[in-house]
Amino acid sequence: MAERGPLTIAVLIKQVPDMNAVKIDRTTGTIAPGAQPRISSYDEYAIEAALRLKETFGGEVIAVTVGPASARDAVSRALAMGADRGVHLELADVNATDTLGMARVLAGALQPLACDLVLAGQTSDDLEAGQVGAQVAELLGLPVISNVVEVAVDGSGVTARRDMEDGYQTVRSTLPVVLLSSTGLDEPR
Repeated sequence: MAERGPLTIAVLIKQVPDMNAVKIDRTTGTIAPGAQPRISSYDEYAIEAALRLKETFGGEVIAVTVGPASARDAVSRALAMGADRGVHLELADVNATDTLGMARVLAGALQPLACDLVLAGQTSDDLEAGQVGAQVAELLGLPVISNVVEVAVDGSGVTARRDMEDGYQTVRSTLPVVLLSSTGLDEPR
């Protein structure tokens, strides 16, 4: 097996309401999200996996998010976890675009970074569409592996273990590749 050098890893993160702090206004029936937003839990698994790969191979982890000014907090949290740098693409109303529009914004930001790996959550805690990561991969012309619960990188590519309905599947890909993390990939620090 060939030796693997330093990796450039981008992690797509999304700021979401803390689902444990959501309240329902009984008079209007509307949802009142908690005051403290957080990084989507699936994205936290992706950050941790990226950090562990960086610890093994060297390189850098870049947290990338799209959102209003408050989304800087998500980037700050990723930096506190150990990411090397962050990219915040400011978009005042993230609900003004669909998943493909969001994927186009993210793909445009990722293109010049020339990443070896792009990690993202399989889905987000709020809308759970599960489309943006795969759409980013398509727009960048990269393979995508979804439902990843284990990842290993070597000189010739990546091997990922996927969680399937009836068990697990092991998949191999060359780099660069987009990996969509599922619960249990790596417990966030």
